Amino acid sequence: MSLFLRLPQNTAGRDFVVGDIHGAFDKVEELLVMVGFDYKADRLVSVGDLVDRGPDSDQALDWLARPGFFAVMGNHELMALAHACGGEEEAAGHIINGGEWMAPMAADIKREYAEAFARMPLAIEIPTPRGAVGVVHADIAPGQSWQSLVSELEADSRESANWLLWSRQRFESAMIGDSTPDVAGIRRIYVGHTPVKEPLGVGNVSFIDTGLAFGGSLTLLNAHTGQIAARVSA
Repeated sequence: MSLFLRLPQNTAGRDFVVGDIHGAFDKVEELLVMVGFDYKADRLVSVGDLVDRGPDSDQALDWLARPGFFAVMGNHELMALAHACGGEEEAAGHIINGGEWMAPMAADIKREYAEAFARMPLAIEIPTPRGAVGVVHADIAPGQSWQSLVSELEADSRESANWLLWSRQRFESAMIGDSTPDVAGIRRIYVGHTPVKEPLGVGNVSFIDTGLAFGGSLTLLNAHTGQIAARVSA
């Protein structure tokens, strides 16, 4: 497994990025219809948390196998992986966070999900005509440049995994008026994990989880421009 994925330039179609799906793949399909998604040319990149809380989490394997669909690991994939590979404590921790869909599965099926989730990168880079943009699930550590993160991940180091999967520090700092420097070496980073009513930019970090799992919406953005391409409500 590679912890970092750099996509090639998409010269044939468009690139989109979508917020936390949480098992609502029917909503993803609605969004793709709304933008006239071309399955032969366009690409869709997810900020992670494909599973839990929604009705169709078991479809995650099918989506991860689709050409043109890419996703970073979210903390809910991490919890599902721990559920599948761990004991009762790990399973209970996942279940109380929306992982009840996995509980009745046979052990060999759980392993299929665990293996697929373990292959998910922690960061994805998308080249655009305006400069590269990045995708991680939660955040990147304050003061860390994109290049240093990439070097770390390419060396198979998980030193920054806690920030990438769980952190809300940048958002919380912004909410109390504290400033956080931009992430150097990248034009924009798209993140999920932290529910917001509307996509929110904190410097060059864009929070795009608009809270579908909590009665909000699912937002699809043009990855190159950062503009909202489509949105569906819960």
